[in-house]
Amino acid sequence: MRALTKTTGVVFQISKYRDYCVDRILLMYVIYCERREMRNLSDETLNDIGIDRDQLRREYSRNISDIPENRINSRYLK
Repeated sequence: MRALTKTTGVVFQISKYRDYCVDRILLMYVIYCERREMRNLSDETLNDIGIDRDQLRREYSRNISDIPENRINSRYLK
C-alpha cells in the first residue's frame, strides 16, 4: 500500500507538471498570435491606444517565451 501511495504521488506531480507545460505553451501561442495581429493595426488605431510604430515593433519582436507578468494568471503558472 505504501508503494502505491508513493507512485500515486509521483503520477500526480507529473500530471501537475504536464498541466503547467500545456498551460504555458497555450499562453505563449495566444500572446504570439496577439503580437502578430498587432502588426496589422493602422497608424490611427495605434495613436488611439497611445503607442507608436517603434513600440509596436519592439512588442511583436519579443521572444515567444517572453510572457508579461500580468498575463500569467493560470493556476499552474503562478
